[in-house]
Amino acid sequence: MTTCRMLYTRPNTYTHIVDRVLTRGKSHVVPRIMEQTGLDEKAITILFTFTACEDLMVNRELA
Repeated sequence: MTTCRMLYTRPNTYTHIVDRVLTRGKSHVVPRIMEQTGLDEKAITILFTFTACEDLMVNRELA
């Protein structure tokens, strides 16, 4: 089994990846998007979370 596949198929590891991406990404991405769009933090956080989780799910399915 490849390392990538192991990362995405182990439930505990996958949860850790999702948490880490959301935590680290939110602090960098949300303020920039707010500045560029003028949307509020709550709306951008929802959008960011949806987009990040969607990307991770695609990666998980392709692993």
